[in-house]
Amino acid sequence: MNRYWKWLVAVIAVLASGCDERKSADSVTWQEGKLRVVATTTMLADLCRVVGGDAVQVVGLMGPEQDPHSYVSRVGDAKLLADAQVIVANGLRLEGKLVERLSEKKQSSKQILIVGDQLPSDLLLAPQEEFEGTKDPHVWGDVALWKQATDLVAAAFSQAMPEQKSVFIERAKQYNGELSTLDAWIRTEVAQVPEAKRVLVTGHDAFFYFGKAYGFQVRGVRGVSSAVESDLRQNQELATFIRERGIRTIFAESTVNGKEVNAVAERSGAVVSAENLYSDALGKDGDVATYLGMMRHNVKAIVEGLK
Repeated sequence: MNRYWKWLVAVIAVLASGCDERKSADSVTWQEGKLRVVATTTMLADLCRVVGGDAVQVVGLMGPEQDPHSYVSRVGDAKLLADAQVIVANGLRLEGKLVERLSEKKQSSKQILIVGDQLPSDLLLAPQEEFEGTKDPHVWGDVALWKQATDLVAAAFSQAMPEQKSVFIERAKQYNGELSTLDAWIRTEVAQVPEAKRVLVTGHDAFFYFGKAYGFQVRGVRGVSSAVESDLRQNQELATFIRERGIRTIFAESTVNGKEVNAVAERSGAVVSAENLYSDALGKDGDVATYLGMMRHNVKAIVEGLK
């Protein structure tokens, strides 16, 4: 282990002290002959498993329904990062300072893919409020951008394990076909909602890529980072906006405390959908445990609530 990775192990061990132990440093047994991959978010872990297939072993740092904005490193994280051959992260400050440190050391022999750094900058959205000078990190909301992320993962895997390049490229091609089908389905479903009613109010500003791609005006109770609470004035302004636009349904999220959404609903007269949206993390079980299933769930809930 070189000096940098020893330093990272020490730093994250300090940050993790006193936190819940999700895994010990020795709890992951890497399988011989497989590419060792660590992905930060659940969406990226799902993508890595799809593209890598049997040739890779993927471990996710974050679990289902876990908010990456407020993630605190846990025992074993630094060891996993040090042992991985490929690290895949979202970037754009979604995971905080950990990814900044990774970005500084991308010259390492380890493959470090920061997806947000590699997507075309002209396709990245400015945040709707100050977010440390970076772009909106919620890129997975636009299926077309997620297709580009798929290609980036395939390229990183191919560089790390060139003997499997043709397999990775083919799996990415097949998955991008599924994503194209998903994109077409979303557009068909969204067409059920009259344009005047395509106003999506959610727990925080995680749906602007989705809104731009599929024709929704989007408002969040909190800003781009779900870790920053809204204030009373902002909530009252949003409630007024909801009343003026005649919005009947607003949406809570699986990773954000729903009390502020409920308060806005009470002030505005709207109802909170019975179906939480999955914004920053996949669900624990069933269809919502995959990106494809999560997107279908969200679209069904949105269309049903707004049409």
